Amino acid sequence: MDFKQWLVNETNYSELQQWLAQNKTDAKSLVNDITKNPPDYQGGNSNFWYIPNSPFGVRLIRFSQSEDLEELQPHDNPLGDMNFGQPIANLGPKIEIVRLQKGRPAGAKRAFNRLPPDEQQKELAIYVQKLIDAANIPQEAYNKLLENIIQLNNKGYQIDPSKPGNLLIDPGEGFNLVDVNKSTNNKKDNAGFIIVMLIDNGNFTKISSPETQQAARTIIKKVEIASKLTGLPFPYSASVEYSYKLAGLSYKSGGS
Repeated sequence: MDFKQWLVNETNYSELQQWLAQNKTDAKSLVNDITKNPPDYQGGNSNFWYIPNSPFGVRLIRFSQSEDLEELQPHDNPLGDMNFGQPIANLGPKIEIVRLQKGRPAGAKRAFNRLPPDEQQKELAIYVQKLIDAANIPQEAYNKLLENIIQLNNKGYQIDPSKPGNLLIDPGEGFNLVDVNKSTNNKKDNAGFIIVMLIDNGNFTKISSPETQQAARTIIKKVEIASKLTGLPFPYSASVEYSYKLAGLSYKSGGS
């Protein structure tokens, strides 16, 4: 770990300790209290809670118990000053405190179809707005997103494109990524992942309209341009081909 990376880690951890002291609590008590409530977000293998009035959140690997809590420790951060929502501290191997990222998770809300009909309609309207917001984000932000992915891959990490919500849309700033993981078998990401995450193939037909199709086409074009500018590969993918179909486009590997 070089000095700059150590400094970033130490600053994040110190800010967390200061916040705990100012709020007259400790990490164990905080986690115990927060996790009594339903999680704010459920991923494939973890649950997440926002820590109110703070820039931090708590992530628990699924099925973790309160007795798994250990003493608060700074978490090793091999990504330096790149912020992908990675842990800044932990209370054991299954309980992490992370610095929050800005933006709303792409795609439809997870398991929204289990909500009452009126709530489903609200969530679909939010999904539509997120798609339009993503389409309106400048090309430079798409370029930056793909550049960040290349840096992640070069450090031996990769994104998790299996859930659209791992890509955050921040209309004022661009995009942010969460839930990055150590790469297995030296796997690399590709530009097509971003198209599938932003469009959310599995739910798009529920909101399909001329307006959302136009937004999807704009997103696809901006990802194509960013791929060419940054060099992040754009190989053939059946999922991406389906994204093009949903947008009313014909698919061509590497961009149309």
